[in-house]
Amino acid sequence: MRESGERWVLVVEYMTPREKEGPPKENWIGTLQLPDGTLARLVDVPIKTPDGGKALFVAATYNNDRRVLICASQTVSGLPICDDVWRYDLATGQTRWIAKGKWNKTRGFAWSPDGSKVSFVASIRGEPAAFVMQYDLDADRLERVAGNAFGNRDDPQEGDSSVRPRRPVYSEDGKWLYYVSMDQHVMRVDLRTKHCEQLPISGAIVVLTVKGEHLVYARQVGDRSDWEFEIVKVRLDALDGSVGEQVLHAADGVIWENFVSPSRRFVLLTSRAGYGSMTSLINVDKGASLRAEGLLTNEGFRPHSVAWVSRAP
Repeated sequence: MRESGERWVLVVEYMTPREKEGPPKENWIGTLQLPDGTLARLVDVPIKTPDGGKALFVAATYNNDRRVLICASQTVSGLPICDDVWRYDLATGQTRWIAKGKWNKTRGFAWSPDGSKVSFVASIRGEPAAFVMQYDLDADRLERVAGNAFGNRDDPQEGDSSVRPRRPVYSEDGKWLYYVSMDQHVMRVDLRTKHCEQLPISGAIVVLTVKGEHLVYARQVGDRSDWEFEIVKVRLDALDGSVGEQVLHAADGVIWENFVSPSRRFVLLTSRAGYGSMTSLINVDKGASLRAEGLLTNEGFRPHSVAWVSRAP
């Protein structure tokens, strides 16, 4: 990855260790640049919300060119507890709601190729599935583009830690959006017509990237009592099996975090098995994977999303 010259920017929460029962000395949202590991501070936690409140951080994603931070945090003062989503323009310090009190959980932020839109998955308490939402930065408009995504049945308290990486994925031209449904099929949405179709790919955990004529996704191997997964590369024009699939990576455990480089050539993921974890870097073009310990350390920060970067080789 270093030889490619490609620059990644991850959104992270940085936190120093707590002293006794007090708050940490430092707690902020920032960016981590890969592969050199440079940390940059964006905004302190708690973050000021549009109504003047102060929100502890839950999730965020960042538009590196527009200096726009999209935040999500829980409203804990009232019942039921809901996630609020808002926009923070760092250049002006202005904030405004995208959605307030609509869902009990939001996750999986993903940017469109031109950086003008961000999509995410939102679930409603008591509903069996979740929705794929899309926010248009230029129009300041939020819309539902699909349903039947992984929702409340896919909850960590029920023992499925792989809830975290299930984010939508845009096609390279920004016209299509891919995600995984409740029954673990890969779905594709035509964003021009909002027509949704089920692709003949089952057992999926998360769609990782779409590059050229290929789709790369993770699928579960074995049962829930013995988690294993594989990263698979398939041709979009040969989903009937006429061209064989390629297994790029296989490991025990569950996928905990996954990130894709701006060029879509590399997938960086962290998997967990028991109390251990492993970071792997997958070269989508060459079909090779290698251990990448040190790229994502656990020294005071945790990554949440890939920031949108306009210039990539």
